[in-house]
Amino acid sequence: MLQNEVLIIILLAVLGTATILGISASKRTRTSDKESSKLVSATALTHLEACLDAANIPMLIIDQNLSISYASKSLQNLINFVPKALIGASLLELIHREDQETAKELILQQNQAHEVSQADVKLRRAGDGWIRVRAYSGRLPSNLILMLIQDVSLTESLRVQLEIEHAKIEIAERVANLGLWERDTSTGQEVWSDQTFKIYGLKPGSLEPSYEYLLRIVHPDDRDRVDSAYRDSIKALSAYDVSYRILLPDSSIRVVHSKAQIVKGADSHLLLTGTVQDVTEQKVNEESLLRQALHDPLTGLPNRVMLGQQLEKLLASNRSRSIAVLFLDLDNFKAVNDNLGHQAGDSLLVAVARRLSANLRPTDFAARFGGDEFTVVVTKVKSIDYVVSIAKRIIESISQPFDIAGERVYTSTSIGIALCSSSEDSASSLLRKADIALYKSKSLGRGTYVIFDQSMEQEASEILELERNLRTAIQNDQFIVHYQPIVDAATGKVEMIEALLRWNSPNGILSPDKFIPIAEEVGLINTLGELVLNKACEQTAYLKATTGAKFITSINVSAKQLRQPHFTNNLESMLHKYDLQPKDVQLEITENALVEEVECITNALKEIKTLGIRIAIDDFGTGYSSLSYLRKLPIDLIKIDQSFVKMLPNDEEHRAIIYTIISLACSLDLEIIAEGVEEKSQREILLSMGCKFIQGNLISHPVDLESIKLILGHTSPK
Repeated sequence: MLQNEVLIIILLAVLGTATILGISASKRTRTSDKESSKLVSATALTHLEACLDAANIPMLIIDQNLSISYASKSLQNLINFVPKALIGASLLELIHREDQETAKELILQQNQAHEVSQADVKLRRAGDGWIRVRAYSGRLPSNLILMLIQDVSLTESLRVQLEIEHAKIEIAERVANLGLWERDTSTGQEVWSDQTFKIYGLKPGSLEPSYEYLLRIVHPDDRDRVDSAYRDSIKALSAYDVSYRILLPDSSIRVVHSKAQIVKGADSHLLLTGTVQDVTEQKVNEESLLRQALHDPLTGLPNRVMLGQQLEKLLASNRSRSIAVLFLDLDNFKAVNDNLGHQAGDSLLVAVARRLSANLRPTDFAARFGGDEFTVVVTKVKSIDYVVSIAKRIIESISQPFDIAGERVYTSTSIGIALCSSSEDSASSLLRKADIALYKSKSLGRGTYVIFDQSMEQEASEILELERNLRTAIQNDQFIVHYQPIVDAATGKVEMIEALLRWNSPNGILSPDKFIPIAEEVGLINTLGELVLNKACEQTAYLKATTGAKFITSINVSAKQLRQPHFTNNLESMLHKYDLQPKDVQLEITENALVEEVECITNALKEIKTLGIRIAIDDFGTGYSSLSYLRKLPIDLIKIDQSFVKMLPNDEEHRAIIYTIISLACSLDLEIIAEGVEEKSQREILLSMGCKFIQGNLISHPVDLESIKLILGHTSPK
């Protein structure tokens, strides 16, 4: 039985007792005078008050003027007033101004009827503000009114709190787009919150919620999965957690995520109680982020991560393992970046990506591996000839001119091919094999392809070992500089010496052709270039100081060194460091490097020239420079490549080429050095053609520091 019902019964019992006491008093005083009657009534009231105090319930007795004639002892615990202090006071003094009319209405009802009535009002608490109570009132004999007081402040507070919490839940549902639902697994009855209706595109309360309706709006492709998740949850009494698409009444498609737990209801029925959330925007964002994570932002092609994932999936699902990987990069891409700018370089990469994709079947795909490197995965390979045909098609396509920023840009590509040969091949092993084949392809020249074979594995291991040893050698200062004299062809006087880097390895002295290509490939060429430049300058200062000889030290530099932003400043600082004059050194750069890096290298050479340092073109005749091009370069001399010199004196064609080069140099007021002179007859022919300087084993092999010191100080090579 509820508490307020109990209080009403108590009130009725008290009223009954008061009535009996009143009738008894009336009988005893029927023949008595008024004074005796008052005495008997007072006695009856005293007995009533004693009964009320014994009940231990907060009570008041008031008269028709709202004056308090009695306050129970337990009332003090509620409002902190001593009962005696309230006698004679007006009831309205205890009631909040907002509720005084309600109190008057309650008393008026008692004057008009004899039923129990109730009202909620706020009573004053001594020294502690107000407290909300529920007053139950009834009439006593002698026109008195009895009030039972019930504290409902906690109940009211809970009600308000519940309303607040309910409002919070509604707000949270709207903000998070989260709906609540409950399903009785025994009866199938469902309850949805308003937000659940809205998520499903419905007006709240527009239909009777049901699992059958839910399945109808689930996307057909997701329906079986949702139903299986529901049935598995019921069967295993486990959590329900599933995402699915729904078809809304307006034909739009949304993605929702529903989660629920099995709980036992009051009637022991199993209830599936959970939430449903619209996660459409989240899914869109996730897919966008996933695409960004797996695709190259510039070209839109799959990136290295997605390449690995897709390749692993193909290998796992392809029993015949008929897969090939093509690894390719662009030749001369750096020159496009340097000459036309990075934006042009980016445009070229995008255009290359399009051409790659255009040459593939729908079952194949291209990916950007990084920088100017791309990968092509070919599936359903029936023969190696088919893969080769794709490689040739790609090489041909890339070799066609590109229209970049209004300029016709030419590039080419080298390709390494790896075929899946066994069940042990993985994505990483195929990519590594294709990369090894690419390295081999690049060593053969531009626009070529190479198919990986097992012999390359050993070569690659040796290259890797060489790279490790190179790094160790740099750390341990194992590199030394040898020098080869360059002499006046007529007098034999040493005019210059060329600084040539050597690796003093544990296996003996190694020449540059054994390690420079690897150094360029792994990014160590600048380190080695700076090392030889520093050693050559330091030792030149030493040789000048110890021999007193006048000579120029010729130092080789790479295109990569010249592209460094502060190369000229560093070179000038090095000259100052060793107290050298600009005329004491000259720099050599190969003709091929010069052609590949036209604008960038030309600008760098002009800066160097302003310092007063001479510049030479090495290996001239092996590249593609033209007469007009040579006129624009700030160069001082040309070194004829030894491949032409070694054919003298018998090869008339090479004799004609050398003569043409010397004539060209003279017309441009450039000095000439012939490299690779090994025979006296070669020197005589070169001298007769007007060649000023010669260099080669006829004069001296490259020698160490102390040997070149002797040559400079004591002898003149003949």
